[in-house]
Amino acid sequence: MIRSDFRALLLRSDDKDCRLPVKVRAEYDEADPMAVELIFAHDLPVSSSWKVSYELLERALKQETSVGQGDVKFRQDSAQGRLYVCVRSKTGHADVALPLGFVKEFMAQTEDDYIRAQDILPKQIDEALEAILGAS
Repeated sequence: MIRSDFRALLLRSDDKDCRLPVKVRAEYDEADPMAVELIFAHDLPVSSSWKVSYELLERALKQETSVGQGDVKFRQDSAQGRLYVCVRSKTGHADVALPLGFVKEFMAQTEDDYIRAQDILPKQIDEALEAILGAS
């Protein structure tokens, strides 16, 4: 498990504009190598956790346009040094400004494990399918 804690800025919560500091933890688990978990307010009794595609986050760091659709969207602003994330659920919505440098550093720390998983995962999937189909 690779973890990184950093401070971000909650810009909007539901329909309320705000500028509140929030602690965020990014986690990469080798057991789920295609995802990154972002845990907002991980130090408080009530937190919010979002699992996002590693590839989506990687794309967000390579372009300045909005990426993602549905529940999670990212937009990079390198001039401001921020990666904006918009998360939506049936119960609410939040816009958070993540520190771009910290997110890039976290992704660099996880890159080797992610690349290795891309090599290993197809073989594991094939073996699992063969075990399932072979058993029937």
